[in-house]
Amino acid sequence: MQLDVKDFTQQKLTELRANDYCRWLQCLYQENDSPGGASELFAMRYPRSLHVDLVTKAGPALITKASINPGTTVEPGWAAPLSPLRPLEEAIVALARPLSLLGKIDRLVRAPFNVSVPVQTGGGTYRWTGQGAPTPVGNLSLSSATLPILTATGILVVTAELLKLTSEASVAFLRNELIRGIAKYLDEQLTDPTLAAVSGVSPASITNGAPSIASAGTSAANALTDIKLLLKTFTDTNPNTETMVLLMSPGVAVAFAVATNSQTLGPDGGTLFGVPVLTSAAVGSRVIALDPTALLVADDGGLDVSISRNATVEMETTPASPAVAGTVVVPLWPLNLSALKIRRFVNWRMARANSVLFSNVNYS
Repeated sequence: MQLDVKDFTQQKLTELRANDYCRWLQCLYQENDSPGGASELFAMRYPRSLHVDLVTKAGPALITKASINPGTTVEPGWAAPLSPLRPLEEAIVALARPLSLLGKIDRLVRAPFNVSVPVQTGGGTYRWTGQGAPTPVGNLSLSSATLPILTATGILVVTAELLKLTSEASVAFLRNELIRGIAKYLDEQLTDPTLAAVSGVSPASITNGAPSIASAGTSAANALTDIKLLLKTFTDTNPNTETMVLLMSPGVAVAFAVATNSQTLGPDGGTLFGVPVLTSAAVGSRVIALDPTALLVADDGGLDVSISRNATVEMETTPASPAVAGTVVVPLWPLNLSALKIRRFVNWRMARANSVLFSNVNYS
């Protein structure tokens, strides 16, 4: 894909903001989580940064702010004055979104958290009407959907030396982990059919409970048979194909390109039979047909990153909750370690039945 000068410039500015955000985290660590001290250190180290004015003004604002009531989920505006680095923070998300399926899918429905969204599940009644004949009366079938606030969270434990280093290599490492780690996890959660909703914790994947069709086999001829059947079955219940997309892994996309001799499809996506194809390795061995206009997504648009060097951490991908006898925790300070806690407020749900169809495939 070729970028024009405007797109290229915007991409570079986004990368600069993301890098400066990681530099800010390094300064925040070295100043013991003091925003004022971190602002001064950032200005001293990076006086030519495009964001030096933003950062230097942010520190004093955090320190001199008057006391406020504790924030809760029913007071959605409380956090805004405490987020002076939002433009830098959003640069991280701006880079993360295109890498994730949630950022690639066009025409999905963006909705606020904790707001009832009307969903049309049926249409009216229409018939030919002769002169003097009564006109049929129908009614729309409507339901409502709500997306409560849910949080995807992770802790990244690194050495103090890594956070202290100001080289471009360490900045790039932090930026890439913040971006790719959360993107990979959300793509898996979005597409894995085994993931059901857990109330107050996580949403169901878009394929959980969705209909599926069996694959014809592993050959190129089977791949052609599979995609034809998938498209036909999906369009039988979703005749409006203007917004239809296919989700698959880069490897499966290549298999389809070979099987169909497609010149418009590759590992980075493209189109297949005129249908947009979006790729993510997290989709695995599935091919998913989706009507994105039935996908509701609530996303606060930023990452919440905090740093601690004094905590104790259970170094497990699935820590015990609550802690049990035998749980081993690691103190950060004696081992010269630090923990970055990363949170993303996001939720989704399918608002209409039969708007997702998938097939499990295994092409050789």
